[in-house]
This record gives sequence, C-alpha cells and structure tokens, in this order.
Amino acid sequence: MSVGNHSIRQWLLARGHLGIRPGLSRMREVLSVLGHPELQLHVVHVAGTNGKGSVSAVLAAVLKGQRRVGLFTSPGWNGLSAQFEIVGEDVLPSELEQLLAEVEQAERRATPDDLLTQFEALTVMALLYFARKRVDTVILEAGLGGRLDATNVVTPVLSVITNVGLDHQAILGHTLSAIAAEKSGIIKYGVPLITGARGVALLKILQMAQQQSAPVYVCGVHFDGTFDRLTSSGYILTYRGMTQDVAGLKTAFQASYQETNVAVALAAVEVLTALGEIAPVSVRKLRTGLLGVAWPGRFEVRWYQQRPIVLDGAHNPAGSQALCKSLQEFQRLWKIQSEDWVCVVGVLADKDVFGIIQAMSPFLRRVIVCEPENSRALAAEKLVDVIGAVRENVDVVVVPQVGDAMQVAWEYPGPVCCFGSLYTVEPARKAIDTLVS
Repeated sequence: MSVGNHSIRQWLLARGHLGIRPGLSRMREVLSVLGHPELQLHVVHVAGTNGKGSVSAVLAAVLKGQRRVGLFTSPGWNGLSAQFEIVGEDVLPSELEQLLAEVEQAERRATPDDLLTQFEALTVMALLYFARKRVDTVILEAGLGGRLDATNVVTPVLSVITNVGLDHQAILGHTLSAIAAEKSGIIKYGVPLITGARGVALLKILQMAQQQSAPVYVCGVHFDGTFDRLTSSGYILTYRGMTQDVAGLKTAFQASYQETNVAVALAAVEVLTALGEIAPVSVRKLRTGLLGVAWPGRFEVRWYQQRPIVLDGAHNPAGSQALCKSLQEFQRLWKIQSEDWVCVVGVLADKDVFGIIQAMSPFLRRVIVCEPENSRALAAEKLVDVIGAVRENVDVVVVPQVGDAMQVAWEYPGPVCCFGSLYTVEPARKAIDTLVS
C-alpha cells in the first residue's frame, strides 16, 4: 500500500467517527501482530487533567542533547501526524506512509471487525516509529484518562500524574476521587510516580500507588517550584528539589499555572537520574533547556502592533480558573485593564461549559463566539445562552468560523484572548499571521 500525506490525513480523519472507546484490547492485539514495539521503549508516561503537554515539553527540552527523545502529545499541532516526533528531527512523509501501511495491515489481521480509533491508530504509529528509530527515552502523553487509555499498554520507567480536575466526567467519573482512580491506572508495580495532585485526588493516588508498591514523589512535599516574578520574557523560577536547589531559572512561560508543571518536569529529571536512565544534568543545561521551551496554545502570547494576543486551550473549569489568574497577572505587568480585552471563545459540547465561562467571567465584556474545528463543537448560539446566564450586558457577536472570529476580534482596539478548546486555538494560531500581514 502506498499513500500520500493527503491520504494519511483522510485515513486518520475517517476514524474520527469512532469517537472515544476506552479499552486496551484492540491496542494489544494490533501491537502483538507488530511484534510488541512498546516493549522495546524506555517510557516516561504522563497523565493528568491539565499540564501534560507542558510537563512533556519541559522534560523533552532538558533531555535534548543528552538523549534521543521521542515525544508523543495530544492533540498535535500542524496536523494529526504531528502528535509524535523525535525531538529535533522531522518525520519523513515516506516514513508516515510506511507506518500507516503497517498499522492498517496489522489491524486487518488482528481486529478487522473492531477498528482502531483515531487516537489508538496514532498511538500505535508512534510506538512503532520510536522503536524503529531506537530512541533513548519516550515521553508519552496519555489521552483523556489513564487506566483504559490507549497509551496504557506500556510499562514505563517513570509515571507522572500532573494534577486531577473535573473533566470528561461521563467517562472518568463525577468526583475527583473517581477521576484520580482512573488517572492512577497508569501506575505500574514498583515504578516511581511523580505528581502535582493535591487534596482528595492526591489521597486516592497515594492509596493506589501503595497497592502497586510504587514510590511517590509529591510536589510541595518532596520537591517544589516557585515563580518569583514575572518579566517581559517570562517567569523566573526557584526550584527546591530532592538533590539540589536552583534559583533564578528563567522560563519563557508567562502563565502562573506553569509553576507546578515546571517543578514536576524537573523532579522527573532528578528521578530519571537516580534510576540511572540519564546522566546527571548540569544546572547550565537546566537553564538552557528551560529557556528554550515554548509550548503552543498554553498561554501563548503573540505581540502585533503593540497588542497582545493570548492563546490558551483552557477547556475545563480548573484550566479556565488558572487562565483567569494568569491574565490578571499578565495585565498588571503590562498595565492593561480587564475591560479592554476581547475574547474569542469556542468550546466542545461535552465539556462543563458553564464552569468554563463562569471562571473567565471577569474578562467577558466583549466576546466573539465561534465553534471549534471538531465534530463535538458546541453550537455558537448555545454558547451565547450560557454566557448570558453567567453575566449580563456582554457584547456578544456570533462568528462560527474560528479564523473569521479572529478577524472580527482584531477589528476591536484592545488585546485579544482566545480560549475554550485546543481545537479552537489551533486554527486561531494559523489565522493570526494572516490577520496581521
């Protein structure tokens, strides 16, 4: 079979109608036909409600140079196949074609009547690719869950649970404890775990880690990180670790919610070193690695004509609360008033839409409502109703297409914040260059 890039995209998009189907049987059967590439990999498995991508990006940046690092994130920027990469190397189109051909053939043999979902297919492609390329370390970001997530076919050298919040309740459960139990499904017997979770979620994680005899390192107990001040180029961090403390670490992050994410990633470096998975990382390397991290769609700030455009994929109440706090700190630095902001908002229908909007209500004075580029998008008119229920006297305009919505927002004089879903932020990112050209 030979397919071009367009055919690869079409093949993957065609799997979108299968939706989310938790379970590992399809994955295991297809991987068995492929010779179990996942068993050849040294994996850091990263789960959690928010912050997975940021933690993965920081860890990859710090390890780059010392290790050949494979990185799997979700969703991918610049196309579906961009969910996996070897840091610093491009995936060749011919390699994608070969991977897809092998996965499709294995699926025909193993599960012809039970097709892989889009996410499962991409996960298999990534595991096969990393094994073929003999990467040293794979940083594998879980999807929405843990226990039944497609990525949970690996036995990692280190597990990470960034945090636990209310999201995907219909699948994961309606309480923090229930969701924490699902996230904790990535914990493997004797494998160390790092977490930034707190409260009842942390208690559940500790309970399940004890059942697996897995040592746990908790942010705020065994290590910690503090953003000391925000500068025009990003926050300055003090890290208090298990083996060393480092002050004055410059980051490119401009959101306060990244504080714990950076600390969790640096703790992962310490644990990987203790395990002998990596050589000790110098403070100089930590500084260089951190400064080079830029993670799209997570309080990503673009400046044009002295006006900021903030892009953030906040898609649940916890993420929106963190975004609101970060915007307040950002505007204090740049002397911006809350009423100056124009918000572009698009959310998915299966999210806690009321909670997302309520958390961001201090900034909702002028709003452009759009629809994410996803089959699960909430209709713009329904989002207007939610905004009206949360706050009165909001200037709301409906512009369903994200790119057009960004154009309308840019016609206002103030700064712009686009949020609500990564599926809103991605097309917004692509539209920005056109808007300001």
